[in-house]
Amino acid sequence: MIRINLLPEEMRGRRGRAPRLRAEGPALWVIGVLVLIAAVNGAFLWWILWGRNETQAETQRLRAELKVKQDQRDAKYKDFQALRDLKKRLENQIEILNSLDPPDRLLWSEKLNMLALVVHPQVFITELAVTEKVTEVETQESIRRRQEWEARQEKVGSPPEAVKVPVITQTLIITAVCTGENERDQMDNALRFAGDLRNFSIPNARGEVERFMDGFNDVAFGDFESTQLEGRDVCRFTYTLTTLPITGGKV
Repeated sequence: MIRINLLPEEMRGRRGRAPRLRAEGPALWVIGVLVLIAAVNGAFLWWILWGRNETQAETQRLRAELKVKQDQRDAKYKDFQALRDLKKRLENQIEILNSLDPPDRLLWSEKLNMLALVVHPQVFITELAVTEKVTEVETQESIRRRQEWEARQEKVGSPPEAVKVPVITQTLIITAVCTGENERDQMDNALRFAGDLRNFSIPNARGEVERFMDGFNDVAFGDFESTQLEGRDVCRFTYTLTTLPITGGKV
């Protein structure tokens, strides 16, 4: 039997094998493009993963740094609060010290000099006694600050400390005896001496008129009793003068 191969020359196989097809140019170009795309995608994916790791590392570093800064801030804030409280205490102490020697405090040397000039021919001072009472009163400014702090919706820190200043009240007790023809006359002399105290005034070194009663409340008359002094009938009495509250203008 004669076999005749009718395929073209380039498609005929050798030694009876089936002919092989040669790869065409366009197919290789497509494969190259796909490989390139895969390489680019892989590089891009690697860049994203690397960037993500770098971002996570930077985020952790910044969080750690933020934590350190916050700890430092908290420590400094505690120091700030301590210094602020110390400043408030010092201001309170300064106000208290200033209140212990306020400008409206009486100068007893001046009052005693005036008292020596209030001469009444039938009244003789036998004893002088000065007492002092100190009470602490919160200042209006301190009350206002605490009320404002209480009214805040967001309360930051501790409430302001109450600032209290001493309010000084002094009392002068004058014990005296007076003479007179009778008890009625003696009482009139004692009352006349009280009027002399109310009305006495003298110019000071600055040329200003100062009254003995400046800084005092009115005279309180008391303890009127008849007695004898060196065999003479006299009347013993007391006058109590209380100062106005001495605050130094802080209350």
